[in-house]
Amino acid sequence: MFSKSKIRFILLFLILINQAFLFAQNSKKIKALKKINTVAQAEAFIKKNGPTSARIGNFNRIIDSVEYKEIKAAFRVGDVFFDKRLIYKIIGNEEEPLFRCEYLVFDGNKMSKNTIDSLRSEIIKQYQSGVLFKSLAKQYSIGGKLSEGNSGWFRTSKMGEEFCIVLDYKDIGDIYLYDDSVKNVYYVVLKTHSVLCADSWVFVAM
Repeated sequence: MFSKSKIRFILLFLILINQAFLFAQNSKKIKALKKINTVAQAEAFIKKNGPTSARIGNFNRIIDSVEYKEIKAAFRVGDVFFDKRLIYKIIGNEEEPLFRCEYLVFDGNKMSKNTIDSLRSEIIKQYQSGVLFKSLAKQYSIGGKLSEGNSGWFRTSKMGEEFCIVLDYKDIGDIYLYDDSVKNVYYVVLKTHSVLCADSWVFVAM
């Protein structure tokens, strides 16, 4: 049976080994990040090393306002910084398109397509007769987290490129059906806002 002093020594030894390992891992990541200065270089790195090796993302003025302000105050393009889990490098600044609408979504795994289409037809009929969309969202919402059907601002990656392309093509006030047969989900969408291009920091993280 180990004494208390011996247990403390073992725990301290394990902590030191872990810290040394993390330092070596971070040094390797920082070295790799120093070589990445563009999105194309980041994409090439990910393609070579696998999808879990790094990720490319944005800190947006609207969606990620806290992070955006912190970076603007403390960092410039090319700087590297840490959080609790990842190491980031700012590789650019761009105007990122954001989208906003109201929608209801139905899960094709929980009800038949015929039932969904019937509900969607009824929703559009009621909306066109003067019923507010937020009232319809409350009535027909299927366990979603939307607040009265309002999506808030979202980036392309949240809803998918095709969803955003169709939404961008529509006029404000248009109500329409959108089907995502791959995910087996089906929408009623009301376009409420034009595309907003918001300032955004582009990063690569490891």
